[in-house]
Amino acid sequence: MTETCSVSTIIYNSVKSDNDCLVKLDFKSDIITQILADLYERGIQSLIVEGGKFTLDCFIRSNFYDEVQIEESLVKCGSGIAAPIIKIPEDADIKMYGNHRIISFKSK
Repeated sequence: MTETCSVSTIIYNSVKSDNDCLVKLDFKSDIITQILADLYERGIQSLIVEGGKFTLDCFIRSNFYDEVQIEESLVKCGSGIAAPIIKIPEDADIKMYGNHRIISFKSK
């Protein structure tokens, strides 16, 4: 038997639309606090962030994370955008999978 999963998508933007899944943010204020407040009002207590550098930097600077998982490839693929900088604790869990390193740790 095949089960079907339904997942809602919420899109945060600067222009509200007539859809509950589109939420207008004030980009002159702290967007992370606005997003987390909206998710809390919706009863959502868990969030996975797979953002780009700007989004990840916002969460890191705000210290709004419980757990971090970083995947690094040891194979260089040319130029690109530098990853966000985050202090990796000495007790971080580090595993190798082929040419990939997975670093995991929890916020303290």
